Amino acid sequence: MSRDLTYDGLRGWLLIIIACNHLFGSFVTQFTRTPLGFVSAAEGFVFLSGFVAYLVYGRLANNRTELRRKVWRRCLVIYGFHLSAILICFSLVLLFPLYVTHWSVFLMQLTGLVIQYTAPYPPCYCSNTRAFTIS
Repeated sequence: MSRDLTYDGLRGWLLIIIACNHLFGSFVTQFTRTPLGFVSAAEGFVFLSGFVAYLVYGRLANNRTELRRKVWRRCLVIYGFHLSAILICFSLVLLFPLYVTHWSVFLMQLTGLVIQYTAPYPPCYCSNTRAFTIS
């Protein structure tokens, strides 16, 4: 049985729609915010992902050991990519700190600690610091 790329293509389009929906202020969101029929893009993607998983792993239902081995291998691959993405993001934030979140003011007032900034940029404080005061 060969893999049908139609499902993968439709999942790709749904991922593009989901990504466009997260771009607030873009003109594209005016067209992609509405559901596709009765299903939103996220629901359609999850449904199609489950369906594709059934098509791929369903034929191994009789061979439990092979099914378990393939599922665990796929989980480890996805987990490896997940950990790699987190490591890359944290490394980029540490190497190129462009801003310090507004929560730093709240945390400094909450704990009374002074946070040392080693970044070449000064911390970005909120203009309304009274919202973070603790009495």
